[in-house]
Amino acid sequence: VCPYYLSRSLKQQADIIFMPYNYLLDSKSRRAHNIDLKGTVVILDEAHNVERLCEELASFDLTPYDLASAIDAINIVLEEQTRKVQQNEVTFEFNAELANSGLNMELEDIAKIKMILLQLENEIDAIELPPSGSGLTKDGSYIFELFAKAQITFQTQASLLESLEQIVQYLAGRTGIFTNTAGLHKLTDIIQTVFNFGPSEGTSSLTPDCSVSRYYKVHIHPDVNGQKKKQRTDLWNSSATKKQGKILSYWCFSPGYSMHELVRQGVRTIILTSGTLSPLSSFTLEMQIPFPVCLENPHVIDKHQIWVGVIPNGPDGGFMFILICRFSQECLSSLGKTIGNLVRIIPHGLLVFFPSYPVMDKTLEYWREHDFAGKIEAVKPLFVEPRNKGTFTEVIDAYYGKIACPKSNGAVFTAVCRGKASEGLDFADNNGRGVIITGLPFPPRMDPRVILKMQFLDEMRAKGASGQYLSGNNWYKQQASRAVNQAIGRVIRHRQDYDNGVPSLCIEYDQVPISSRRQPTGLLDALENNEKNLGEPSEEDSLPGEEKAKRVSTLSLQYEKKLMDGQKGGRKKSRL
Repeated sequence: VCPYYLSRSLKQQADIIFMPYNYLLDSKSRRAHNIDLKGTVVILDEAHNVERLCEELASFDLTPYDLASAIDAINIVLEEQTRKVQQNEVTFEFNAELANSGLNMELEDIAKIKMILLQLENEIDAIELPPSGSGLTKDGSYIFELFAKAQITFQTQASLLESLEQIVQYLAGRTGIFTNTAGLHKLTDIIQTVFNFGPSEGTSSLTPDCSVSRYYKVHIHPDVNGQKKKQRTDLWNSSATKKQGKILSYWCFSPGYSMHELVRQGVRTIILTSGTLSPLSSFTLEMQIPFPVCLENPHVIDKHQIWVGVIPNGPDGGFMFILICRFSQECLSSLGKTIGNLVRIIPHGLLVFFPSYPVMDKTLEYWREHDFAGKIEAVKPLFVEPRNKGTFTEVIDAYYGKIACPKSNGAVFTAVCRGKASEGLDFADNNGRGVIITGLPFPPRMDPRVILKMQFLDEMRAKGASGQYLSGNNWYKQQASRAVNQAIGRVIRHRQDYDNGVPSLCIEYDQVPISSRRQPTGLLDALENNEKNLGEPSEEDSLPGEEKAKRVSTLSLQYEKKLMDGQKGGRKKSRL
């Protein structure tokens, strides 16, 4: 029995159904899986991902290769059916054969679809882009204007979708050489996304409600990946040129659009749960639907189980990971010395998170060239999160194995924020006694989607919706703080984690202040900003040994200095 079709059958009588986000949030998936939400209670776990997924599932990127693939598939159908006609088959027999194959279409209908796709391809290619190569951005309503030039409108989209579906079914059922129908599937999804609305209230069914386009931006940009893999040379081809192709992007910038769709489906209750939704006020603004009940609990752990601090300077006094010079020798060296000290104090497993893969790669390369990696590995072996998910399990199992080895001093695992290790893995107990965030993982500032998201939010506020939307700058900072919170959460996994030790959380703030209100409630009381020079004697030296241990003031020791120095405060490794 196929588990997929069995589950589809059983869900009709089920009281509780577990499913991925996209089955709920994507209207196309809801229709495909026949999911009826009327009167249901919807629980979205790990809801910090909802904003991104709502926007992504309501967006698309149409590449030149997608269009070329779709046209090639239609060409195959057109050529096959043309050959049958040319073989002097009786028209009745021809139509009967097509009907039996699921393709109840005339040759003229197939040819018309090809013309529509070629016209769409021509219209996209004809758009003039600025010489800078940054792409061209237009309001969301432009998508209707562009599609109308290719005869794709609210009035024609239903028949076009039906024809595309018939062609896909025909190609799937035919014998012989496999035909790639991914382009046709994507075009079907795109048309459904663009025209995913009904008529305006109080108007005829022929008058679409295009107001949803206010949540969107159209962005046309060069296809830098060169995905236009094929050059067709038939008489109908208008794109058999060597020009660089263009990608048509239709991006949604309001998760509230998808959430409103859920409400319109008749959902009784929507419950969002996550440990990193703080601040709740701004999160509810993003969702654009009312949440009459909000519950924000303190963390299950006690204050003595965790130490949180900000360390802007290394033991040599150098700044660590300032945004404008994060690749400088001073920053990389200072960070290497700091972690070199920390691996000696923090027992068992230590996690080190970087803002991105390029930053991690550059840092590790510098450490290897200047022997910082060697000094770290002399205390704890160093494991690196691979970009390839296929080898991730092997690496993480080796890390866990080293932690479990009774003769081992533990291990260091370097990873990136928003990566697999920071989002979904459990580093409970000895697997994660400390976590270091080496810089705030802001979204890439020059990414067109990030730029347009910030512009969209600022535009909506300027139009008088300031109480309904975050500012672009606040959204940008919030993305970084939530990614940090997710990474920190890897080492706090249960009530007794870690009850007889001090997991250390070291957060470096790239000289961009992030409000503590964006931190989870359980971390606020533990947060301590260590901005003073930890390398100089201070009044901390007169504190009791237990308090000094909680403040991890051993960081004041120089890189080559012994950790056990009873003359300066009596700091003891056993206390940590």
